[in-house]
Amino acid sequence: MRTNWQLLASAEMKRVTMADVMPCDGWWLEEGWGRQLMRDLRLKFEGGTISGSGYDIIGLFTFAGTISEQGYVVMVKRYVGQHTVDYIGQYDGEGLLWGEWHIGPLKDRWMIKFRSTKSSAAMQGEIEEITGASNS
Repeated sequence: MRTNWQLLASAEMKRVTMADVMPCDGWWLEEGWGRQLMRDLRLKFEGGTISGSGYDIIGLFTFAGTISEQGYVVMVKRYVGQHTVDYIGQYDGEGLLWGEWHIGPLKDRWMIKFRSTKSSAAMQGEIEEITGASNS
């Protein structure tokens, strides 16, 4: 039997189509909490926008934000029925996003890495598509 939390998570995940998302591994750090994993993390990149979802020790969340051609990342992590967290950082062009999260005066580090079993050539094409840039 599914709990209310699982049903809510399932409904929220349907907002992001699985065909268009990239599975990711990620974490955030906070003094007193340590490093906390973001689980079932999926991000979608389209036209300079970022959307996605996952869950962690706090609860189910969604991401919404932007990524610039220079790799600047700004996202809002919205915990369902709870608070929001601002994520500001960088994209390295090779599948790694990192930076600092903020909740009012509180702040610390975060990191998200694309998980892929694809060849490096296929991954490079996706990276260029995300940022809108190419190395040619």
